[in-house]
Amino acid sequence: MEIKPPRLGSPVSVAPCHGNGAGQVFAITGRGEITSSTGCLQAQRRKEVLYSKECTGAGGIQEFRYDSESNRLRHVKSQLCIRFSALGQDQQVFLGEFSLHCYLVLGI
Repeated sequence: MEIKPPRLGSPVSVAPCHGNGAGQVFAITGRGEITSSTGCLQAQRRKEVLYSKECTGAGGIQEFRYDSESNRLRHVKSQLCIRFSALGQDQQVFLGEFSLHCYLVLGI
């Protein structure tokens, strides 16, 4: 995943690793926020693209939980997961129905 361009308000997309870290390094906090150097990932509804927004620390639309049974991240408020659009030049990252098509996370 990559926030491009790496600044607040930018959408998250799928991109190959480029090795310099800018916009491609993410962590999940104890509050369930997925953070990067530009802020926290945020979305509210099904099929809504994830964006980098200022971290609020209040949970809600910025809160995710790791599902250890499926190795996937679940958006707490909507109960949706992180998914990618169809293959293409600029794959979007969005919230979608929880299924095997959700983004698989290893190493948490």
